This record gives sequence, structure tokens and C-alpha cells, in this order.
Amino acid sequence: MKIPILVFTIILINQMIYAQCYIQYTYDSSGNRTKREYVGNCAKPAPNTDQAEATLDSLQSATTQMRTELIRQDQEGLIFAFPNPAEDIIHITIDKLEPNWSYQVISMSGHTVRQSNISDTMIAIDIKDIPAAMYSCIIYDQGGQVVYKTKIIKK
Repeated sequence: MKIPILVFTIILINQMIYAQCYIQYTYDSSGNRTKREYVGNCAKPAPNTDQAEATLDSLQSATTQMRTELIRQDQEGLIFAFPNPAEDIIHITIDKLEPNWSYQVISMSGHTVRQSNISDTMIAIDIKDIPAAMYSCIIYDQGGQVVYKTKIIKK
């Protein structure tokens, strides 16, 4: 009886030693994952796992590209709010104003403290009489979509 148990234990230990498997990832200089490979005595992953990984990688790439595009547009100065923080007036300049745009200044609790239609590429928002706090300034296009959003600090 001891021999079959001994043989079974040896086979089990042998399988445990050679069954080690891990995943090794390769990254580019920006920190984006570029390659995934299975190292060791591994079974190949199911095809839908690789497809999910490819989809995730493409979504991450698209997100990075969108973030870069938003930074590029912001650096070109399409819309700019200043001074921030402010005491009395916030000025907003808009390079490419389209008809029927509007703005809204909202407190962190969600209350609208200022709102109006935008008729000029330079607007001044009077914030003298509102309490010192942080606010969100949002600019909407004629369809109600957010064109620009920034945080404003009232001193």
C-alpha cells in the first residue's frame, strides 16, 4: 500500500514543479502595455481572452488619444477662464463662438448661482456677491452639450 501512495506523491510533486505558469507583460516608454506572453508550462488562453485584451488595449489607446486632443485644444486657447482664483469678476474668452451658447456657474452642492446666454467672445461674470468657495463653470452649445468645463475658486 505504501508504494502506490509513494508513486502518486512523486507524480503529484513532479506536476506541481513543472506546472508553474505566469504572464509576462512588456511596456513601451510611455507606460502603455504592448505585449502579453505566457511563460512556463502554460496552456494557451481561450481565444476570447485575447480578444478582450485587444479590445481593452484599443480602448486605452483611444482614451489616451482623446486626452491628448483635449490638451492640444486647451493649449491653443479655444476657451480660457481667468483670473482663477478671483474676487469680483471672472473673464472668459472664446475663440470660436457659435450661436446660442450659454454658461452656468454651479456651486459644489449643485445649485446654479449664475447663468446666461453668451453673445460675445469675451464675457465677464460678476461673482462679488456669492460666498467664497469652489464653483464649476460650464459652457453649453445650442444643443445642450458641454463645450467647456472648469473649476473656479472665489476668494
